[in-house]
Amino acid sequence: MNEPFSQSGPEDPIPGDSIRRGAVNSYFDAAAKEYGENSEKGAWAWLKNAEYNAVASQLGSITGLVILDAGCGAGWYAKRLALQKPKAYVALDALFSMVVRARDEGMDALVADSQSLPFKPVFDVVLCAGALEFMESPPLFFLEAARVLRPGGQLTLLAPTNSAPGKLYRWWHGRHGFDIHLFGEEDLASMASSAGLRLESLGRAGIFNLAARMRKPG
Repeated sequence: MNEPFSQSGPEDPIPGDSIRRGAVNSYFDAAAKEYGENSEKGAWAWLKNAEYNAVASQLGSITGLVILDAGCGAGWYAKRLALQKPKAYVALDALFSMVVRARDEGMDALVADSQSLPFKPVFDVVLCAGALEFMESPPLFFLEAARVLRPGGQLTLLAPTNSAPGKLYRWWHGRHGFDIHLFGEEDLASMASSAGLRLESLGRAGIFNLAARMRKPG
């Protein structure tokens, strides 16, 4: 991590980031083939829908807007949000295996690092739903998201809380060989401010996540 965090959030750098990155990629690469299908089953489907409703509330209408879905995974959010008929919807993920699944859902998806976005400031909305906790440097993502937003654009996030349910979620991923970041409201507000964004709204999303909306001045 490039910046220190308060005790309420991801307070320490996660050691061995290069090793961690390999473990994260290996886990999701192996899961990619059935990731979208599994998201539609049982308790996971209920949880995903609860999170989606919270994210959609923060997003508002995206009809006619230019959207970047950073860390799109298998395209679960992209498939649903595209029904609102945005002007353009660009999805990206660090893993080719996930991008293939998103393309199978009819999305315009590409392989790219969310911490080094290959775009100019052309987006009305940057969405990051369920990817921030796996990044090596969340503050760097905030800076990149702010850079590619148009003046007045918004960043909408879904991120796990530094709470008892969040720590259970962290434990669950620890079983797969890697740690994840957890966030408090102060952490999100601080990273937003450091990137030149203003935290506008934040609320609970499902069991262990927060959904938040940040705004770029303009």
